[in-house]
Amino acid sequence: MNNTHEWVYIDFIKNIWKFKLKENGNLVYEVMYDKCKWTKEKIVADHVIKYSIYIEEDIIHIIYANEGNELKYCTFKNKQWLGKLIYNIDDKFTIEDLKILIFNGKMHIFYLLKVNNANDHGILVDFIWSGEKIDIYTIENIILKEGIEDYFRTVSIDDKLEIYFITDQGDGLSLKISIYKDEKWTAANWLYNIQGNKIEFEVIKDLNGTNLINKSIEKNKYILEHVFINLSGNMKSYTIMDSKNEVIEPNLFNYDDALYSSWIEEGKIYYSKFKNDKWSSAKYLDIDASAKIKTCYSSIVDGEVYVNTIKIYCIMEPDFEILFMDKFIKNDEDDSNDEVNNKSGGEISDKFVEVSETNKKLEKEIDFINIQLEKKNRLIEEYEKGYKNKLSLKKNKMFLEIQQSIQKELDRINNQLIQEKAITRKLQDKLKENEEKNNILKKQVELLNEENKKLQEDLITEKNQTILRKILRRRSSDV
Repeated sequence: MNNTHEWVYIDFIKNIWKFKLKENGNLVYEVMYDKCKWTKEKIVADHVIKYSIYIEEDIIHIIYANEGNELKYCTFKNKQWLGKLIYNIDDKFTIEDLKILIFNGKMHIFYLLKVNNANDHGILVDFIWSGEKIDIYTIENIILKEGIEDYFRTVSIDDKLEIYFITDQGDGLSLKISIYKDEKWTAANWLYNIQGNKIEFEVIKDLNGTNLINKSIEKNKYILEHVFINLSGNMKSYTIMDSKNEVIEPNLFNYDDALYSSWIEEGKIYYSKFKNDKWSSAKYLDIDASAKIKTCYSSIVDGEVYVNTIKIYCIMEPDFEILFMDKFIKNDEDDSNDEVNNKSGGEISDKFVEVSETNKKLEKEIDFINIQLEKKNRLIEEYEKGYKNKLSLKKNKMFLEIQQSIQKELDRINNQLIQEKAITRKLQDKLKENEEKNNILKKQVELLNEENKKLQEDLITEKNQTILRKILRRRSSDV
């Protein structure tokens, strides 16, 4: 991610944690615990130049590089930030970009090293950290170009990692891919060239293949292009839009089995839907013109699973709000459905074509899943065959592996149990705190009732005494 972006994390009790890197080098955070109610801003670390965040089962992992060229790890535990130095970067380099993800139980820290005495040369690195052991891989040497902030994107899928990155080839920028599988990186493969300046790109994958969005400037025009690469490696490109207005923060996302693109233009958020093998006319979100919109990166819980990491649009001022695109799109589609009876025959025909295309897409997805199942069935058959052949020779080893597997599963369950107990303790502490508050309130009410009762008794006594005094005065006057 671009490390100048703020970073938003929504925890399991719907608190919003907001992190940002200030101009003075302080990495700070604050928590919104109720609508527009924030805790006091606190410092995570100082002298920070780049940072990245990853969420794993409600645990916040932060990796940051500081002015001393130190690579440090930080996490939030027992209501405080605990840090650890994990590596010293050679003074010949400066970290230009930093991203992290966790894959197969290990943390992959991706960063781009800029060579200090060569302004156009960088090294793309995968720093793998298990918590104790370190492995460092050079993925590719990159030629840098002025005006580019984000050079690479990472994707985790099934049993492999993919990294997409851009490098200057002299006559334009090239987009390349390298794949990490079986604990090694493949040689980088060229995908396509991108012409223009101020390049930005995003990547998402689905069952049908890979979708990329490229933003560039050519001849004073901002251009958004969509490139689709299917599972066979065949490629097709589409123009989403072009405009003389400044276009920033392009994004791709899926909603309701459909692909959408979005971007910011003239302070408004626009979006378009990919249907019938083309992009629809752009629409924009109906938001107050005074709202200050900014892009953040985020991990948001989806049921019990965190999505790492997505780009989101937020209103920063006057009141902070996360703009969930799916809600706007759903409302827009609901409005469109209300007008279905007024559609012309041609529009209904278009809808029929769209449904047919959707059916074809679903059929392709089903075919893909069936192919994968066949592959897995063959693997299982091969495994069972090999297992029977080697059973007598590897019985002891098998029992050891089973024992180790069971122990790992027990460790995982124990860790999960510890986390669940911690969550339970938090809830119990909160419940206890509320009960104590309720007890205090009850006592206060009882005291007030007693005081009220006493006041009423005093009032009755005073009233009786007043009546008695009047009677006595009358008798005295009669005498």
